[in-house]
Amino acid sequence: MSLKTTKEQFVSNLGGSDTQEIINIMMVFIPIYATSQYIQESQLLMFVMHFVIPLLMVTLYVENKGLLYIFSILPILFMENSFNPLKTRSSKQFKKTKKNFLTAYRAHMLIMTTIAILGVDFNVFPRKLAKVETWGTSLMDLGVGSFIFSGGIVARVKPTRSTSKASMKSLIFRKSNILFVLGLLRLIFVKNLEYQEHVTEYGVHWNFFITLGLLPLVHDFIIQPFIGVTGINRGILALTLASSLELWLNKDERVLKFLIEAERNNLLSSNREGIYSFLGYVAIFLMGQEVGGSIILHPRKTSNDSKVMIFGSYKVSNTIALGVYTVLCWTLNQLVLHVDKYYISRRFANLPYVLWVVSYNLGFLTAYSFVDDILIRESTDSMLTLINDNGLLLFLLANILTGLINMSMNTLEASSPKSIIVLLAYCMALYLGACILNKFKIKL
Repeated sequence: MSLKTTKEQFVSNLGGSDTQEIINIMMVFIPIYATSQYIQESQLLMFVMHFVIPLLMVTLYVENKGLLYIFSILPILFMENSFNPLKTRSSKQFKKTKKNFLTAYRAHMLIMTTIAILGVDFNVFPRKLAKVETWGTSLMDLGVGSFIFSGGIVARVKPTRSTSKASMKSLIFRKSNILFVLGLLRLIFVKNLEYQEHVTEYGVHWNFFITLGLLPLVHDFIIQPFIGVTGINRGILALTLASSLELWLNKDERVLKFLIEAERNNLLSSNREGIYSFLGYVAIFLMGQEVGGSIILHPRKTSNDSKVMIFGSYKVSNTIALGVYTVLCWTLNQLVLHVDKYYISRRFANLPYVLWVVSYNLGFLTAYSFVDDILIRESTDSMLTLINDNGLLLFLLANILTGLINMSMNTLEASSPKSIIVLLAYCMALYLGACILNKFKIKL
């Protein structure tokens, strides 16, 4: 058996883990975020907090998470006046000028995603955290949807006054073209250099870069005009789209049979996973936009107004608004899982998957926002800002480094110590890459 085949089998036919374990892993970022502002003078300690602890959480300490939780809060125990909710709320000098919690949420999501991209190729990374074959949940399955959702949060719903429609369209085309080129390069790389591929993930020719490249085009040239004509709420449109696909999947047995069993003898059947799941990712993206536009990045009437409207008449804080929508989305997810014939599937991005991804992300946004509410956070974490500001480019860099490392060594035979050393070096390269991109103001 060739090494390529062995590596493909290593990431195939996996069953994933339960959703609670995924939450337990990702939850470590909350105390890390709470601690980080008090250790910003030490870049080494910041790197340990933001990169090393998450890396250990999904490798050596995946079955002993408690130790890493303890370590993540140790620095804050030695700081005076760290937690002072009363002081925070009564302070007239402190004003939230930035959505610090949004920066932290997006940066931490990207950090864990990039760690998993390379980590999954090593034995030290548990198979239960890798992408499942068809039905089920895993850390990496969540990461894919979360990347789309977080992109939706910060996506512009309409051009600003200083940005013309023509320049916006030009920017959209440029970004999409870059992603399409990267998708094509990945395809050529995989097909010609004997690099492992997981066909049932997106298809023979499709990959995640193609999904990312298509999203802004479909949104701005199809969905946005439709919303402009109908006035439909983005969240409602997303639910309608995902629900329609799920109803089709449930009512017509030929759909699932085609998705799982069909011969890959033409362009459509060869890339059926990527094409079908794309609509689910559109729904996730739209829900992200709705959350970003109506709650997190909603324009306030005054600079001191920190409240948002929910249900058209209730004015509440960001945290409460996010918490309410978390409960609603989670409840809807449970109802769908109760009546649906099928479970969560990242492969098809079905309705249960869409609701799972959105409810998870809303829940963690609530937790990050709550940290901002109870702590006096005078500035955004510098390391997280670097990561957040260069998210897509760092994602591209992570994929390039993953390919180079896989081509230069047999990751399957690497011992645990060697695997951790390689992964630490990889994390350091990503951080240095973020610093370089920031220094030269390189943006995509």
